[in-house]
Amino acid sequence: MFALRPFLLDHPFGTESNRTFILRATTGFQSMNIEAVDLNLVLPSNSVGIVVAQPYIPNHEGEPFRWVNGRNEQLAIIRRTLEIAKAATHGAGKTHFTVFPEYTIPGLEGVDVIDEVLEEDAWPIGTIVIGGTEGLSRDDYRLLTERHRTYHHDSNSPNTVGHDEWVNCGVIWLKSAQDRVERWLQPKAVPAMPEWNTRYEHMFAGKATFVFRARFDNGSP
Repeated sequence: MFALRPFLLDHPFGTESNRTFILRATTGFQSMNIEAVDLNLVLPSNSVGIVVAQPYIPNHEGEPFRWVNGRNEQLAIIRRTLEIAKAATHGAGKTHFTVFPEYTIPGLEGVDVIDEVLEEDAWPIGTIVIGGTEGLSRDDYRLLTERHRTYHHDSNSPNTVGHDEWVNCGVIWLKSAQDRVERWLQPKAVPAMPEWNTRYEHMFAGKATFVFRARFDNGSP
């Protein structure tokens, strides 16, 4: 394990045209590029609204881990979760964070659903959606990286994914204060402990991770 948070918060994030810096850190598994991104996002300092989906994800019998049955039902669950987040009945004004856990999003179809809803005028600005896709093929991952306002680290370029590998990909959406939807792609670096009990030999190992910075409305980082 390693601690980066104090360093990242105190380190300047660069100029307005270049808001990131890269450093290298060594974990117990591999050397990892850490790229810090300033989202220019302001969050309330007293409380935030959070909606988290908790779907039932069936056991995967082989690689890549994908939705085989129930894809349409899962897409409907994603859309319903976004409706709940948009309604913001939790009383926080708006849902600042909507979370879809690992493997919840059925491939590019699921990404399309989230894209569609976030582009609506009714979806509030200054909000983040975090989600994990099913196992993406190398070609699907490439298509995802080529989407407008979608960012990935060079170390996680599709060209670094082997022809026999698949990508366990996290996606972080931001709808900015400028009413612009942006996405950051985060391939998983190492398998989780439950995955050690499955076959994951062809899972692409991400070689870089993003660390995001926002600010509270009282001026705290």
